[in-house]
Amino acid sequence: MKIINFVFAVLCFIVPLRLQSQDVNKLIDDCKMYFQYGEFEAALKNLNVLISNGFTEVEIDGVPIKDLVVVCSDTINHFYYEKALKSFRLRDFEKAIDWIEQCPVDSSKQLEQLKHKSLALKDELKKHHPMCITKELVKVFKNKVMKYGKYGCDANIMAYIKGEWATDGVGNYFDIKGNEHKTKYRTSHPFSEGLALVIDYGKYGFINENFELVIPCEFWLAYDFSDGAAYVVRDVGVGPYRRYFIDKDGSPLFDYRRIDKLKKNGIEYAPVPGPYYKDGYLLCYENYDIHVTSLLDKTGKFLPLYEKVVDFKYVGQMNEGLAPFCTNYEKKWGFVDGMGKVIIKPIFEDVEYLFSEGLAVVEKENNKRCYINKNGEVVLEQFEGARMLDPFENGTAHIITEDGKDVIIDKQGQIVYENTAPKLQTIRSSIYNNMFVITRNGEIGLGDIFGFTTFDDMFNE
Repeated sequence: MKIINFVFAVLCFIVPLRLQSQDVNKLIDDCKMYFQYGEFEAALKNLNVLISNGFTEVEIDGVPIKDLVVVCSDTINHFYYEKALKSFRLRDFEKAIDWIEQCPVDSSKQLEQLKHKSLALKDELKKHHPMCITKELVKVFKNKVMKYGKYGCDANIMAYIKGEWATDGVGNYFDIKGNEHKTKYRTSHPFSEGLALVIDYGKYGFINENFELVIPCEFWLAYDFSDGAAYVVRDVGVGPYRRYFIDKDGSPLFDYRRIDKLKKNGIEYAPVPGPYYKDGYLLCYENYDIHVTSLLDKTGKFLPLYEKVVDFKYVGQMNEGLAPFCTNYEKKWGFVDGMGKVIIKPIFEDVEYLFSEGLAVVEKENNKRCYINKNGEVVLEQFEGARMLDPFENGTAHIITEDGKDVIIDKQGQIVYENTAPKLQTIRSSIYNNMFVITRNGEIGLGDIFGFTTFDDMFNE
């Protein structure tokens, strides 16, 4: 009985093998047909049958069977990748994962990366915070954010992607999480330092983030708060002042008319203050000459530059405790502190951006741009000479490298995002919540680090 069972088992093994060897030509013909009609999964199945039965040296139309297996596997991987990518772009991450897991061959590196992204974003969306561009976000961005002022206003757009309150300019506020609040005001500004400028029947006032009116609508004109102060204008003949600054309680800081005249080389200048404080100082233009400037503190006193820097002509806005200044004769740029002391010697050709997160953008000889720290030392040397260097915000900065790459970098100099369509669009901001501002053909939009933009057709169907 044991012998009979053994013989039966051997026959079961041999007969199929012999039958498969007799049908090699049919399997090959079927493979040709499958290739012709694009049925690569069926073709791969036949190829694997041939290989498993020892026909590893067979060629189909002169192509070795092993090479055809590779072609089939790559094509199948590409098919499932395209299906998964379409679902990914529509933010249906579960469907994308399903397509990847249905792939009958070993997943390619491309598929594995897409699966990793899908799983990560699926978890992000569960947190009720869209960390990527969605169809709903595009709708809000175009119908609400961009309604505010001309081109949506940079401050309003940045407030939106930072997760703060943004406005449509007509009294309605909303954020990226889907929260909304309607106010009674006919005109509204985005929040600045916790207060938002609103207009009621032609008069300006301020509300807090609970949408309570904390500074009455009684001004003929007002600007947003900056560094704890806001420039306001009262009607002629109302109160002791007409043009002045107020603090967050609405109390006056000082009247423009009480600013002392500034003396330089024995000549008195009548300063014309700008509307915004920064780092405790207000940039003033002397006698309406934009090439002669000074810095005014909140008590109405000037930064003592003229006494400490003899060859001095122009000073820029203070930021992070340092202000750029330009010498009168050599036309070189350096930085001074709030006491008028020179911290960084005037050795640069120009200052393109003030200090932000500890770094400033300056121009050296031969028009070479670079980042410097507060000791005046060049940092991130690999980007010296770039076509564009923007200031750092939120740990990242947009730059255009010397060879024309449009990228966003971190403070270690690592590229965290590269614009793959630089001829069509340009990056305009740092990254917040995985998103950044872009422009395409003059139109403002948003992009995310996953390569999608508010201009993509799939979000605008």
